[in-house]
Amino acid sequence: MGNITRIVIFAPTDVHSLELAGLIDVFAEANARANKMFYEVAIVAEDDRTIRCASPSAMRSASPWAEPFP
Repeated sequence: MGNITRIVIFAPTDVHSLELAGLIDVFAEANARANKMFYEVAIVAEDDRTIRCASPSAMRSASPWAEPFP
């Protein structure tokens, strides 16, 4: 069994949702092309509130930035 690299993306308030989606998609595509899970992606924020995007959309963080990632 191979190692999985954890990619943690920090999302500040007013982030553009396309900036997050693009990063997430790059690693998802890499996994799909390899037909294997090489990357695990998580989005984190400053706190556990909903991440407000610059466009009229919002996202939830996997974990607040201050907490250790499991």
